[in-house]
Amino acid sequence: MPWESSFDMILNSLKGPTARIIIIVSICLCGGFLAIGETGGIFKKVLMVVLGGSIMAGAVSIAGALFGV
Repeated sequence: MPWESSFDMILNSLKGPTARIIIIVSICLCGGFLAIGETGGIFKKVLMVVLGGSIMAGAVSIAGALFGV
């Protein structure tokens, strides 16, 4: 299919070392803000979106390590 090369490029960029560092840092920062700070309203929703996105992006790295994808 013509779009497979684009998906492969996105997958490769999500599996790289820079992506792993960004994912780890964002999970740590979001977890710290949620644990320490009294967050509410839109800020809490933004933190949850960033945390969820980081976990989803990290799943690509975990699946690659476990299953050789």
